[in-house]
Amino acid sequence: MFEATFLILGISSGPALIESPGPLSPLYLQDNNTRWIWAIQGPEANQLYFNASNYQSAIVVRDTIRTAGAYPQNVGYEINLSGQLIQQLPQNGSGFGFIGDGATDGQFNYTIDGVHERVLRFNGDWTNPSEMFDLPPGFNCIGITWDAHNDSFWVASHSSQDFSIHNFTRSGQLLSSFLADAGIPPGDRPITFLAMDPVDGTLWMGRQTTGYLLNYKPTGEYLGTSHYAQLSTSNTLGGEFQIVPAPAGLMLIAMASCRRSRRRHLD
Repeated sequence: MFEATFLILGISSGPALIESPGPLSPLYLQDNNTRWIWAIQGPEANQLYFNASNYQSAIVVRDTIRTAGAYPQNVGYEINLSGQLIQQLPQNGSGFGFIGDGATDGQFNYTIDGVHERVLRFNGDWTNPSEMFDLPPGFNCIGITWDAHNDSFWVASHSSQDFSIHNFTRSGQLLSSFLADAGIPPGDRPITFLAMDPVDGTLWMGRQTTGYLLNYKPTGEYLGTSHYAQLSTSNTLGGEFQIVPAPAGLMLIAMASCRRSRRRHLD
């Protein structure tokens, strides 16, 4: 396992960046370029598992890490949180072509059909795919994460011209949207994965092949940007935190909010 040095870079020619110390919880990233799975927490980035033979995209984390192949002919893998292979999972059986980021509610897995722009549901081992709902035409989304607060899904546009984030119900009703353009470094690299930290309930997203991770509140408030130099060529199409059961997850978020409020009063 390789422990890398964390770097935050200020950029003067683009929008102002707020330096962020990184996610509070471990964030697991699937790099479609180098085929490494990375574990990110705070200032540390560790290489966890290398897959030499298959393109992976979707990743979910329960008590183990479970990936899905990016294309129908690709298999997935189940790996423990220490980076040891447990078993090979079946081929991507969606039949829909390329699939993007992954999400889980602790029972089912979810991803986005990147060809037909729709949200799909799978069993926990990435078998038995079924369509949940179509995304609006032209959304061009890849990133997805599940929100335990209201049992909804957040999806991220994957476009060099559109940095929008959308919240949908299970039936596909649009609840809210915001533009994640603050803290975007110069360039036209799109958003890749989308993940919600169960500790503070904030959203994290990646910028393709830049090493930048952006942090937002679900209200659309920009919180900060982190840069990991060792991920600067990584195409992190998949990214997720470990799922926390809903009551426990809500308790963690409430405790994090109390800590933030207490700090504000003490300042």
